[in-house]
Amino acid sequence: MDEYVKFDGGYHWIFDKDSDRFEEIRQKILSENNRLRENYTHDKLVIEDHVYMCAFCHDDGTVAGIAGLKEISPGVARFLNRLYFFDTGVGGLFSNDRFYEATFPAYKSLLKFTEERYNYDLLFVSMQHRNKRVGQEYFWNRICKFVKNIDEGFEPHDGELVQVHPGELSTCYQYVIYKSYNGFKFEDWNPKTRSFHKHALRVEYETRFPHKL
Repeated sequence: MDEYVKFDGGYHWIFDKDSDRFEEIRQKILSENNRLRENYTHDKLVIEDHVYMCAFCHDDGTVAGIAGLKEISPGVARFLNRLYFFDTGVGGLFSNDRFYEATFPAYKSLLKFTEERYNYDLLFVSMQHRNKRVGQEYFWNRICKFVKNIDEGFEPHDGELVQVHPGELSTCYQYVIYKSYNGFKFEDWNPKTRSFHKHALRVEYETRFPHKL
């Protein structure tokens, strides 16, 4: 796959294999001072593990950011996986109203592409739970507002963290906001979940006994 999809204000470069061109983008991300930069190393971001990766491009070809679609289980995929925007970094994307509203055409267009090209029963966006993060509930509410502004059909799964990666590490369980299709329900996905209390105990265990992980 190597496609270009136009949207108002720019275009998507959508691909499913690594390349010299993407490696230039990766190195630019890794050169920035961002606390989540490790998520974009060769070990953490493997293009071939995704259904697609998308580079959001301005009309002049400048890359504004990236995001991917990653299948989690048959019929279920994580939308906007490894989302990154160069203008503000990940955190600023959700804390700056004027900026993220200006990026809506790109996200809406990518969601439309995904819905028309693939027939997933459930798409979701997720965020890690960080116990020490100040204002975490506020930040998650911002993300929910952001995603629902892309499409009002997305709904947050409340009350528990959801396993979005194989394994029992704390990072494998995250907040989830999802959109279902074809009469599919969240319960039909039936993922493993973890209460916030058990999550806090797991984080404490990982902090105290990292050598046992």
